[in-house]
Amino acid sequence: MSEVVRVRKRRKPTLMRRLTRPLRRLGDASKLRIAIVIVMVLAAGGGAAALVVILNGPHAEVESAPASPPLALGPAGLRPARSVTAPTVPLTVRLIAPAGGIDISVVQGDGVTVPLGLAVHYPGTDQPGGGSNALFYAHARPGMFQGLYQLHKNDTITAVRADGSQLQYHVAALEYVPYNDLSVLGQTPYDEMTLLTCTSYDSHTPRFIVIALPGSG
Repeated sequence: MSEVVRVRKRRKPTLMRRLTRPLRRLGDASKLRIAIVIVMVLAAGGGAAALVVILNGPHAEVESAPASPPLALGPAGLRPARSVTAPTVPLTVRLIAPAGGIDISVVQGDGVTVPLGLAVHYPGTDQPGGGSNALFYAHARPGMFQGLYQLHKNDTITAVRADGSQLQYHVAALEYVPYNDLSVLGQTPYDEMTLLTCTSYDSHTPRFIVIALPGSG
């Protein structure tokens, strides 16, 4: 009788197997740190694309992978002691910075969530035209705040408000600040707008901010 040769078919690795393959070479302490980062990314709405980058490194081939949350000031975010915006000051609904290719809708935020495709007003900071610091943040992605890196001093930024009025600002400073620098939320004795975004997928890397003052420069 001829022998029957059984060929064992190789199973195609599942997505989870491919994602977790790099973890098998790590120690328990490293796995714990990565697990904590994964929880933070999922809580911020980063999704599976961001997990691929975390598990396989920053050069993983991921299409349109969302960046890390631009602001990480605590588990539940940090709000200034009180809102400085007067009830009569219209909310900003759009930000336009032609030199950076930015033309983006603005929503009121909770200090934690970073939605895709939108800029977010940080709660408790002022609104443009209110007389103090107004802070907005968004992902560093095309169509969002990636264009902040293309801005230069005196470039114009327009805040479009809910009543249809528009306020023009000019870029006064471009800076990198620590991820936990609370001064970006501070009140100022003058009208100022701060636009903030991230610099990498790591939530503990510096943030990039653009500070703008009223006028066209």
